[in-house]
Amino acid sequence: MPLTLSELDNISAMRQVTRNTFGTNDGQEVLTWILNECGVYAQEESKVKPELVALANRLLGIMGIVRADNLFEITRNLIGAANDEDLTVERIANARRKEEAGDGSPRI
Repeated sequence: MPLTLSELDNISAMRQVTRNTFGTNDGQEVLTWILNECGVYAQEESKVKPELVALANRLLGIMGIVRADNLFEITRNLIGAANDEDLTVERIANARRKEEAGDGSPRI
């Protein structure tokens, strides 16, 4: 059944409120914390909390982010965020540790 104009207005208003709330730098930090605490970013099965992941997805849905017609865009953005910065940081840290240990390993 199609949504009424009133329902569409209510959804639009709620989306705007949540986007305004989480659209600031502080809001994005809070949203990231919420999603992390809900287990959205968990990589260990024991840390995944299905009920909380569903709640997080509901929040993202209210914001207009998670929608059936938006899933490929979300996936593209996730892939676009992929990088190897963590590996670079670890390589630099390893090189510094070796240098401090004085084992003569080459520097990067």
